[in-house]
Amino acid sequence: MLLQPSNRSMQTNSFDGIKDRWYELRQEFLKRMDRQQRDVIIMLLQSPNQGGRGLRLWMHRLLNDERPLPDSLPRELVQVYLDHSEAEPLFDCEACGLAIPVEPGWQRNEAKPQVVYFAACPCCGGAVGLHAYWSRQSQLASR
Repeated sequence: MLLQPSNRSMQTNSFDGIKDRWYELRQEFLKRMDRQQRDVIIMLLQSPNQGGRGLRLWMHRLLNDERPLPDSLPRELVQVYLDHSEAEPLFDCEACGLAIPVEPGWQRNEAKPQVVYFAACPCCGGAVGLHAYWSRQSQLASR
């Protein structure tokens, strides 16, 4: 099953609608996590000063894009966000759309990430890269 953003939150500009969708998405996001990681993730999502920036960016992408989310998230993928404060969901899988963390190379204004944590998608084995999912979807749609 894939998690898709609800059209309800996209059709309203009210803060309450977005806030409701954020909490709904947060619950769905947490359900897909390994149980042993959930308590730490809940703390990070509730306390931005404690870390978790990459996880919040991932949730924002889910909220704003029609990006799929698998029924369960690979533990090792989530662990990257817990272990590496610089990890951000800037790559994605071309096959399943899963956001893939990388460490951006902002220090030298490089387009390439400084660290790529996964050479292939840990969920389905698909190729990963910048905008890989949407590029693939565009190719499929043009056929």
